[in-house]
Parts: sequence; structure tokens; C-alpha cells
Amino acid sequence: MSIQPMIFILYSCNQWKEHGSMRFLAASTEIKDIHKLVRAEIREGNMNYKGLSKRTGSKCFGADFQNNDIDLNLLEYGYITINENLACKNQSRHQKPKRD
Repeated sequence: MSIQPMIFILYSCNQWKEHGSMRFLAASTEIKDIHKLVRAEIREGNMNYKGLSKRTGSKCFGADFQNNDIDLNLLEYGYITINENLACKNQSRHQKPKRD
């Protein structure tokens, strides 16, 4: 059984994570790309992590990422969704048949 690729989507939002406040920032199949973007948003002061902002929050987020210990509920003013990449799942149906 193969593992389906995931799509990680990063949004900025208000502190209550209300859907109406969410603004798309980025999407990637690589969590490391989203990690870099979140750290940059924290450094810029646009997001907080564990109540920490800027340099301290960015370092804390990076350390938790390295230790595989990130709690996305502690990300403030940002929201990440993790979705199955359905385009890859259905890819075999859309491939052209091979000709002999």
C-alpha cells in the first residue's frame, strides 16, 4: 500500500482562527517549505508560537519542528491544514494508455 502525498496549506488568520478571517499564504507538498514560511511569519511578527513572537517564537517553533513536537494549536494568527493530495490519488485514471 502506497502512502498518498499530502498537501499542507498555510493561512494567516485572527487569534480565534475564524474561517472568515483566513487568508491563503502558501501550499506545498513539503512540510519543510511550510515550516520555513511559518518561521518567517513569526520572525516578522505576523504570527506567534506558544505566546512567543519574533526571534524567540521562531527559534521555539524551529526547535519543536526538529524534535517533531509541534503543537499547531499553539500557533497564533496562523492556521495549517493537512489534506490528502487527491490529484495524485486519481492520477492513474487519467494516464494515457500505453500503445504496443
